[in-house]
Amino acid sequence: MAYICRNYINWMKSSLLGFILFVFFNNSSIAQNGVLTGNFRINTDFYILDSSIGAVGANYSNNKNSANSWLQLNYRVDTWGFETGIRLDLNYNSILQNPTTPYSSYGIGNWFVKKKFDKFEVQGGYIYEQYGTGIALRSFFERNIGIDNSIFGAKINYRFSKDIAAKAIIGVQNNPYGTLKSFIKGFNIEQNKTINDQLSINSGASIVNRTLDP
Repeated sequence: MAYICRNYINWMKSSLLGFILFVFFNNSSIAQNGVLTGNFRINTDFYILDSSIGAVGANYSNNKNSANSWLQLNYRVDTWGFETGIRLDLNYNSILQNPTTPYSSYGIGNWFVKKKFDKFEVQGGYIYEQYGTGIALRSFFERNIGIDNSIFGAKINYRFSKDIAAKAIIGVQNNPYGTLKSFIKGFNIEQNKTINDQLSINSGASIVNRTLDP
């Protein structure tokens, strides 16, 4: 069963990524009306052994340098309510995960497809989400400390009215070495009520279920 799930997840990744590339390069209508944005960042460090501070690790003895780089590209078409994005991650002798054990990795760190309709929005791919203050569910990306615990799966947002909205998510959690085997299912509903110019009340409820790793 676990083997089938892993193959299904890999198939979803390749299929959805192929859909992104198809949209980017084969739909002339979207290309003419869309907006392409992005950012690029690179951090490079050099290491000089200083025995007086007790520095240890392969970067001091052999590698002598390290680098982390991220290239993010987003493409949206506001008239269609459509957005897609992809991020390329490159890590060379990186110490973000463990300063004493550098690692190197290269590949696609994140991609997603999002479509807005009248009252709801659907998204697939690697998702960053937070319920309330983040106690029940919080997935985020922090480059400076090497944390990327996004959820690979699908998300639906639905707005009942101007003040009330709900969202649901299902997927597997990302980590630096791939995706975890356990599934995450979550639901959140919120209400933002404005009393007057000085007072507003935000209330909500969340439920999250995470299966144990097999």
